[in-house]
Amino acid sequence: MDFYKIARNMYDDPEDGGGFVLGEIKLTGKVLKIIGAILALIITNHMARLFTGNIAWTGGIEVNARPIPEWQKTPFSGFSIVDGFGLSLPTPAGPGDEIVIKYNLTAPEQDETAPSARVLISCYCPATNWTHFRIDSPGEGELIMPVTDQDFYTVTLYQSAGPTGRGSVGHYYWGVRRSTQQ
Repeated sequence: MDFYKIARNMYDDPEDGGGFVLGEIKLTGKVLKIIGAILALIITNHMARLFTGNIAWTGGIEVNARPIPEWQKTPFSGFSIVDGFGLSLPTPAGPGDEIVIKYNLTAPEQDETAPSARVLISCYCPATNWTHFRIDSPGEGELIMPVTDQDFYTVTLYQSAGPTGRGSVGHYYWGVRRSTQQ
């Protein structure tokens, strides 16, 4: 009796359609086709938005900065707590495109101690192509960075609660579109 031949096919189920197990998920040909179709739809939507001049949105985040409670203050702690919730995907862009960031930065009380934010757009390309923006006061606006190299770009945000630590809320959305400067 050949135990190897018996044990080799012991866990095969002839009705499952083949595939391989990845952790607890079994990836069959049908599942891979569905994943491929979803990815094709996402890429097609992205390309269609670019060719029609619309913004292909690839990320967004809401940032809430507030003062740190007294009981948490130490000589090494910061002055504020910053919570951010959102979704960001690497943004594919090339020459002739521009990265667009729409923002809305607000504070509970508009005064001389307004909050600020910094936005860094980076990629795997040389750091000379990276761009840094500063938002010095509350309000709405749009930041635009022309793209010079084909790459995947990411957006990093830093937001302050203001000099007196009163708190601030910022809403940021970004994506890519064909350049309007052509």
